[in-house]
Amino acid sequence: MNIEKTPSRDANLGKILKVLFEKKGKKLNEYVGRSDYFYPVTVQSQDEIIGTIRNVKVELCLKHSVKGSLLD
Repeated sequence: MNIEKTPSRDANLGKILKVLFEKKGKKLNEYVGRSDYFYPVTVQSQDEIIGTIRNVKVELCLKHSVKGSLLD
């Protein structure tokens, strides 16, 4: 019996996720956080967002993470 507990990353394309941002990414103004399902989520922001929970629209699904844009 194969039970999937979390939706696939591809199923989140175009959806809005709540993300807790934990650290800066590798690129300039890039931040990395985790969604409700613990997927790594990367966004660009001019503001300091570490430690905040923000709404993110998923724009690209990669093999091990998703990229998106901040909505608020």
